[in-house]
Amino acid sequence: MDRERLRYQIRSYLQIRLLKLEAYTQSIVRQHNQSPNPTLLSPQEKQFAKGFIDLENEYYKKASLKHMPQWLVGLPEEASMLCHMYCRGNV
Repeated sequence: MDRERLRYQIRSYLQIRLLKLEAYTQSIVRQHNQSPNPTLLSPQEKQFAKGFIDLENEYYKKASLKHMPQWLVGLPEEASMLCHMYCRGNV
């Protein structure tokens, strides 16, 4: 009985940890990388987070680029922080 309860608690803890990692991936990875002693994430969690970020970025690029005019699609990904950029949506 105690073994099943412990197994349930560990499984529940890991599920909640993965849900939080999915919800706050960018900030968790940033904190992990900026930490002098990076022990916030295990190697498996770090690999999962990197894959999740890559998939999320790919999805957002595909989802947003198909709704943009063709001349905007070819703009560089890194924007200059010294100038303003304005967008207008057709709703």
